[in-house]
Formats: sequence, C-alpha cells, structure tokens
Amino acid sequence: MECFKDSLYNWLIFDERCSMTKAQTLAAQKMKPLVAEMVEQKLLELLGDPDAGLHLSPVARRRILERVDKNHLVSAKTAASRLGLKW
Repeated sequence: MECFKDSLYNWLIFDERCSMTKAQTLAAQKMKPLVAEMVEQKLLELLGDPDAGLHLSPVARRRILERVDKNHLVSAKTAASRLGLKW
C-alpha cells in the first residue's frame, strides 16, 4: 500500500498502517525535488534571466550557424532524454 497520495500537497498525509520510518523516507524523497524547484524559482525571481532582452548580432549568428553540423542536430526532447531529464 502506498503511504502518500500523488498530490504534491498531500505528500505528508499517510495512512496509520505505514511505519514512521517508511513515512520519513518517503517524505525525504518527495521533499528533495520540491525544495530544488522552490530554490530554482526563487533564484530566477531574484536574479532574473541574465540573457533576457539580448539579441545576437548577424555576424555572431552566422558564425554559430557555420559551426553547427546539421547532421548531428537532435530535438530538445532527445537531448533531455540523453541527459536523463523529463521533457
């Protein structure tokens, strides 16, 4: 039986039949990504995107495109998958 519901806000609510050790382990597992996401959101809020509003000059764009091997391009979904990320 699963101790925690899938809802993000219900992860601390557990069935009394679950052991406290299991509940603590599951709570820690659920908290790590939640805390990481909250920290990332706060950093973006405080620092903003350093590249926001910037544009590539035509010369820089041309130089980048000249160096790209179009035969080795992959989609963002494929790149995320290779890095073990969800897309």
